[in-house]
Amino acid sequence: MTQTLKRCPFCGGSAKIFSTFCEVKFFAACTFCGNSTPFVDNPKKARKLWNRRYTIK
Repeated sequence: MTQTLKRCPFCGGSAKIFSTFCEVKFFAACTFCGNSTPFVDNPKKARKLWNRRYTIK
């Protein structure tokens, strides 16, 4: 089962995994406001970075 991407923490828009030319680097980005993760080597890492949320306890 693939983990889904959470909504954008800034605007609530939907997110998508994108890749660079030849699928060398990947990143997740909001399709509405453009907020994105840094480039990483695989889509699983990009998804994990996007879904990480800081919570105050």
